[in-house]
Amino acid sequence: MPRWRWRARMGHVASATNDLGSSSLDGWAELGKGHWDVALDCFERAVAKEESPEGFEGLSWAAWWLDDAEVVFAARNRAYHLYKQRGHAAGAARMAIWLACDHLDFHGALAVANGWLARAHRLLDGLEPGPEHGWLAFFEGSLQGLRFDDALSAFSAVERTNALLKESDNLAAKYEVAVSAEDWRPPNAG
Repeated sequence: MPRWRWRARMGHVASATNDLGSSSLDGWAELGKGHWDVALDCFERAVAKEESPEGFEGLSWAAWWLDDAEVVFAARNRAYHLYKQRGHAAGAARMAIWLACDHLDFHGALAVANGWLARAHRLLDGLEPGPEHGWLAFFEGSLQGLRFDDALSAFSAVERTNALLKESDNLAAKYEVAVSAEDWRPPNAG
């Protein structure tokens, strides 16, 4: 199975968090510049000094860009558990969503991906609509779109994504997801 990837710009994690250490902040800045190796080093120093979900999330992104699956999975799993321990459901859901994508990207493991998406659903239940809701709907539609016989379900998921984004105040998330979601519009959907 070819590896397919959709990724958000992750700067919102660093800018939305006030308790990041200088190494984590440096890591996010280096990610933004496309300096993956430098970012990886920054995040490794940060999580060695103090484990934080944001540090592990950043580490996972640097490793993702370097195509280091072992570090990606270890860092995202640790970030997921730390976000859950902190009671940060949206952060844990975000990691569950990306773990779902990674299991599909790196291993072609559709059943495992669906399990992680189910976790994300449970975590997001009862939360105000936000970027994670949009990404979840988008990825579910993308998974449904992988099966050629399920284009209507994929289109329905895209419609849910766009409806969620219209409710959200996060314009950056709206732009990033809506642009990607357009690719799933069936040819005769007007």
